[in-house]
Amino acid sequence: MVNSIATRLGALIRLNRIKLGMTQFQLAEDICSQAMISSIERGIDVPNVILFKKICNRLQIKETNQFLDHAMHMTSFDSFSRKIFDMCKKHNYKGMIELMDNSNILDELIYDQDIQTYYYYYSCALYQLEINTKEAVRYLNLAIHMTMKQPYHPKSALEMLLINGLAVLYLKIGYADKAVHLFEAVYRQFIKTKVSSENLNAISYHYGNYLYQEEKYQEALAILLNGFDDVVRKQSYFMLAEYALSVAHCYEKLGNSKKATDYQNKHSVLIDIVNLKVE
Repeated sequence: MVNSIATRLGALIRLNRIKLGMTQFQLAEDICSQAMISSIERGIDVPNVILFKKICNRLQIKETNQFLDHAMHMTSFDSFSRKIFDMCKKHNYKGMIELMDNSNILDELIYDQDIQTYYYYYSCALYQLEINTKEAVRYLNLAIHMTMKQPYHPKSALEMLLINGLAVLYLKIGYADKAVHLFEAVYRQFIKTKVSSENLNAISYHYGNYLYQEEKYQEALAILLNGFDDVVRKQSYFMLAEYALSVAHCYEKLGNSKKATDYQNKHSVLIDIVNLKVE
């Protein structure tokens, strides 16, 4: 898995270097050796955060665009949904609520999917601000019932996110029995349908952490490892650091200190890179 991470980074750097018509020697100048650039591009070495920042600055790479750029769009309101998505990525949840409350977009939405998307973003913001979790539950239920009936069999990425989000909220307000049924339902569909979306990186993560809280460490580990591998296969970084830390916690509980340390180290590397702000 470390090799997969190194390969992803190397491919990212090589691709952007070639786009700029730059040689390895030119990229390395005053930063590191040409041999180091070659080693990084071939996936042999993973650069530390300082070196990675210097390379990204020279290649004009913006990590926020490279690692996650998967917005959920509202038909005919693309600029609005993009703005909401950008606020969400920057954790500006108060701004999301204010913008959505002060717009008349909801009254103009026609399609079920667009209304579901609106309510999903609104519920996420309410949850993150811890304003009114039960109100967030109500909005998610409204969105879900527009296209699904119990027992739920979500098919699209959006439907899976809605069910998963509701499970997370139920768990928060103490409805564990309801939460586990939803986690199981959405995970089954996620594995079955193989929908490819970075936003769905959350599915295995939340289910795995629920199992961890229930002290089902072996089951949690299997779900989380599968999720970690899935994120790597997508060549994504979204939630990869969080997966690594949760896997480390499982290994700790199972008494495998070597594996726990291995994944803690992965988490340290990943969290530095994902949180890196390139000026």
